[in-house]
Amino acid sequence: MRFVPSKEMKIELLPGQDEELCSKETIKEIFAKDEKGECTAFDVYDGDDLVGFAMFCEFPEGIWFLWNYAIDARFQNRGLGTRALREVLDHVKALYPVKEFTTTYCWGNTHAKHVYEKVGFVETDVVEEEDYKEVNMVLKVTEEGIKIPRKEIEITGCVEVPPELSIDEFTSAFIQFVDANGWYFGGGLREIVDGFYINADGTRGKRVLEEE
Repeated sequence: MRFVPSKEMKIELLPGQDEELCSKETIKEIFAKDEKGECTAFDVYDGDDLVGFAMFCEFPEGIWFLWNYAIDARFQNRGLGTRALREVLDHVKALYPVKEFTTTYCWGNTHAKHVYEKVGFVETDVVEEEDYKEVNMVLKVTEEGIKIPRKEIEITGCVEVPPELSIDEFTSAFIQFVDANGWYFGGGLREIVDGFYINADGTRGKRVLEEE
């Protein structure tokens, strides 16, 4: 992924998601008033596609607050949220002397909770006011870097689906399930009909299952 310095959020969100972030106008105002250069932000690219936005604010003694983070509505439920966050944190750590990252999420946003925990954030406390409730989190950075245990599960076998279900529909549902749990899927999926791989052009490929 590529991270291009930015001072505005260009991505689009799904209805209701803007309530979790600063508005585009507010972000512009923050950078316009940031005379000390305490804030930094990046447009997140996957290849040539603008897929996300991440904004940080530097506090004293190497503490960096992840102020705004989101994936564009067109690219959500594709497993990009965790991957992009992990890589942008590494990018900031490579640019600045970071001791720890902090962030918050609104109480009840289980998706944000899973994504943050997946990259190593842990909950510190809950702040509750009359009109909102949010959870504070922290990610410690050691001299060796961000230490995140990584566990992977290899998938073998096939999933039997209705004949009318397309590979694109299955892939979308599968990735949505993975992303909803804050996981990341790396690999590919291939369509099999009557024991034969189906090529990209729709023709029958080689046999993969023995005849019954």
